[in-house]
Amino acid sequence: MERVGVIWGGSLETAVTPTLRLSMKPDTVFKAYDLRGRTDTGELDAELYRRVGGALVGLLRPQAVAVGRDCRQSSPAFFDALSSGITGAGADVIDLGEVPTDLVYFWSGAHRVPGAMITASHNPPEYNGLKL
Repeated sequence: MERVGVIWGGSLETAVTPTLRLSMKPDTVFKAYDLRGRTDTGELDAELYRRVGGALVGLLRPQAVAVGRDCRQSSPAFFDALSSGITGAGADVIDLGEVPTDLVYFWSGAHRVPGAMITASHNPPEYNGLKL
């Protein structure tokens, strides 16, 4: 299964961070293949998700991006923002709904479509993130 990082030939950090520097988010939010941070302190907000969605489409030029989310309270709003960035950049959103991360990876690989999962995995409820 291909992952977005393989398609980019690099990591999320090297591919997306320069595009998003103006968001003034701490560099610690951006990891090798995802982003994670607190939602209660403003580390992560809807604007960042919107910009990441646009940057993802700008880099990969896909026709569509499959997006899943977990059950965290902030996930629906972040889904809306990410979707806005994706569609604003010219791609469709395939809404996989509230699903496990592995389903997004499987669906993305099986359909050869970039995938994004809004989740902070095992982190506490005040965190969220985005895996690509």
